[in-house]
Amino acid sequence: MNYFKIDSSAVSESLAVEIRNLRLSNETTALSIMKSNETFAAKFDARLSNLALETSLIKNRLPDVIAGIELTPSSVTSTKNSRYTDFLEGLNIKPPKISNNALYDVELNENYIRFDWNWRGKEEHDSYGPLCQTLSSYGLHAVNVADGQYLFDKLLFTQHVWSIRKFDANGKLIQPVIHKGRVSGRVDIVVLYDPFDMEPDSKLLRNMVRFAFEIKTDKDLSEKREGCVREAVIQVIGLCADNQNNSPCVILTDLTAQFYVVYLHKIDNPLNFDIQVQPCSNLHSAITLASDKSKECISFNFGRPPTPPSSYFREEAEAEVGDSASNDNLDLLDEKAAETVFVQREEENWDNGRKR
Repeated sequence: MNYFKIDSSAVSESLAVEIRNLRLSNETTALSIMKSNETFAAKFDARLSNLALETSLIKNRLPDVIAGIELTPSSVTSTKNSRYTDFLEGLNIKPPKISNNALYDVELNENYIRFDWNWRGKEEHDSYGPLCQTLSSYGLHAVNVADGQYLFDKLLFTQHVWSIRKFDANGKLIQPVIHKGRVSGRVDIVVLYDPFDMEPDSKLLRNMVRFAFEIKTDKDLSEKREGCVREAVIQVIGLCADNQNNSPCVILTDLTAQFYVVYLHKIDNPLNFDIQVQPCSNLHSAITLASDKSKECISFNFGRPPTPPSSYFREEAEAEVGDSASNDNLDLLDEKAAETVFVQREEENWDNGRKR
């Protein structure tokens, strides 16, 4: 029998070489995978960056109806917010400025509304309770909603706003009515048409508001007046857009020396509006002006959506317009439909005893 003698040292050395080669191969493979992953990660990051840039460019070029604008009163106080001016431009409204007209002043009698206040050591919220109590003592239904109490989702308004209709000299609609965005927010104090049951689960709605207060300290209203006016303008838009009941004003005031009534104003055309800021001599004059402007009810056509072709009001308009009710005269139908709704609302207001 032959026996083979195995050289253990040679085998060990051979195995060591194989193991070393295997390790080198594994390290090479791992390095290759890492480089591949790094390349992939870099390409992926670059692609994400490109997508973000492309998305931003697309959103900037899209109409507002797709990209969407949402404004709140507090978001427009900074003059750096260009969306404010863009939004007003879409409504064919120039950014309002405080009127240079004389102070609005009414003759005071023994029953004039008087509220004595000073800001020494006080904050805005300190004035809400005393003002509501004073207004209530004069028969006004004032409710503090500054913190969202009695409001759905703590919002007095969350209103979609549409562009104002524009017509040529022949009365033809020259551009489509498009959605411009949404305004959401609230005010500090509302004055309502009717008494309000202030139970914890009670809710009040925009159409219950006669006019509203936005209160600032004397220091803030003096030093940040432009931002405060911008805030009140958005509040007026939110309260008035497509409002079929009335056109609430906002009294912007420091309760001591500065009283501004911010209100929607109809120009010479029922579909042409601007927003006025009228300074008043005192609180009583401001309340008088706000009450008068609010009950004018001019805001039905302001910021409203297109009249649906199949709506009852358009059918009524078609019946009255007659042969001219063609696709080329939808603007005429739209105006007639608006007039029909307005007349109906006026009749309802009389029937309900709410005409003031």
